[in-house]
Amino acid sequence: MTENQAKSSYSQKKFEKLWSEILHTKSIAYLLRAKIEQNLALLISNINSSLMGNRQLANQNTEDVQYNLTKIVKSRVDDTGASDDGLMFLLNVSFAEHRLKLNQRINEVSAELNEVNDMLLAIHRKVMKTNEEIITFNSKKLEKTYNFIMNMPDEGSSETLSKDVINKKIETLRAKNKRTLKKTETLMGDVNKALAETIDAQVEVNEKRERIFENRQVISGIRKDIELFTDD
Repeated sequence: MTENQAKSSYSQKKFEKLWSEILHTKSIAYLLRAKIEQNLALLISNINSSLMGNRQLANQNTEDVQYNLTKIVKSRVDDTGASDDGLMFLLNVSFAEHRLKLNQRINEVSAELNEVNDMLLAIHRKVMKTNEEIITFNSKKLEKTYNFIMNMPDEGSSETLSKDVINKKIETLRAKNKRTLKKTETLMGDVNKALAETIDAQVEVNEKRERIFENRQVISGIRKDIELFTDD
């Protein structure tokens, strides 16, 4: 083995180690992305369950409670046959205040969801920019491949690099990879925490649904036999 061959072999071993470290970082980054997408899917599912499922059923319960209370209060009359208008007014006001507060909450959540949409749009643009960078890189390497196939001269292909230059470049790349890996591992901790909280929230959504349905059964029973609770 010549001296140049020995140098080449030594550098190749160091580069293969660097490449394995970069691929390790890549695998962790993809695992991180998978967990983030899982969390996003669960979050959307939880939001839909809370807004479109639990919320609608809970609001239906409110409407039926209002109906039952109105029927019962109006049936309570004095000796002159008059119902308590003051009590009826306060009852209606309480439901009106409740509905107004819910309207405000809807607007607050809608505004925040719109901000999330804007953020997702910005993220998508970054993803598309990265995709374009990959396409451009591949196109350049395809051109280089064609040049090699056609035995055409390629700028820089015959440049002689010293051992020191090669080692310095490898160490620079290793340092960059270590920083990226450290950041990826930190993000993984944050994502695992967020995913656990989302799973806990899913349990809470189910628990709330059970409580809402328990109320539904009581409310439905009262409305079904409302005449038993009125003076009609």
